[in-house]
Amino acid sequence: MPQPNIKKTSLNQSLISWIILILVIAICGVAIFIAIRRDGSLFPQEEKSTPTQENQNVNVEVTVSIPEELEKELKAKGPIVTILKEELNPIEVTIKKGESVSWFNADSAEHQLTSEGFIKSDKLKQRSIVTMPINIEGTFEYTIDNNDNLKGKIIVK
Repeated sequence: MPQPNIKKTSLNQSLISWIILILVIAICGVAIFIAIRRDGSLFPQEEKSTPTQENQNVNVEVTVSIPEELEKELKAKGPIVTILKEELNPIEVTIKKGESVSWFNADSAEHQLTSEGFIKSDKLKQRSIVTMPINIEGTFEYTIDNNDNLKGKIIVK
């Protein structure tokens, strides 16, 4: 009767053990790779805070200015009205007959000045200026983009 080959059985068990060990190492490697790719780190990090409505409301003052030399030249002719964020500053100006009013568009959008029978400007592009001499006495109201909430007044004496 032939005797079973003990060395062959032992070799087969050893080979199976090595295959199982290699599979376990490969699975662990894939798991670590996935964990690193998910958050960029092998170790857990603190949770990053995400913006909420409460911490997003931050007041930021935007300042857009006219070059100094140009501002001096325009102010010599009359007041300058700045258009920014759906607001006029100042809303009302008083000038003498023959003086000019300048409008500076500091906003990111184009705007147009209109007044019945008095003013109708071309579109004012961002950071552009329009200057109008006024030679008629009276009080003149105007709007920006025909928006009744965006009105200004010129008083000419």
